[in-house]
Amino acid sequence: MRNIKDTLDLWVSGLLTAQDVTEWAGREIARLDDPPAELIELAINGPEVCLKRAQCDFPPRAMKLRYVDEFAVRAVALDLSAPEAVRAFADWASCSCMGEDLSDPMVVLGYQLDHLLCDCQDEDSAEQLLRAHLPDLLPRCRRAAERYSCVEQGATGGEATRDIKA
Repeated sequence: MRNIKDTLDLWVSGLLTAQDVTEWAGREIARLDDPPAELIELAINGPEVCLKRAQCDFPPRAMKLRYVDEFAVRAVALDLSAPEAVRAFADWASCSCMGEDLSDPMVVLGYQLDHLLCDCQDEDSAEQLLRAHLPDLLPRCRRAAERYSCVEQGATGGEATRDIKA
């Protein structure tokens, strides 16, 4: 189950809207017998107001997700059959991977996408590369995204993502 900090981290990273956060907080309040005060504050005031408060008044703090975590969340939410979504993911990965550890396959893929998009200006090849290599990374992405409760099993056994904007 996602906690307040992870939810705020997703919001700061641009993967959830403020409305997504307040709706999540409302669902959590309904689910819990004794919800924490911070959760109630978040449902009432939203993340912008809560994070402007002193840490002693609202202890959870948000940080932008690391590249590999954000890559995982975005990859799980990505519809590989939607060309616009694939290109948006490729653009994000190619810009966001800079300076990251090249021993990670997610980073390597980001650099390869950057080469195709920026150096070669070949969007079609970048899209093909992403469609060819992302499925191999998805098992690892799913494991990483579980922390953020982004993946749930649908009634047919397939995956669905909640709230997350790819």
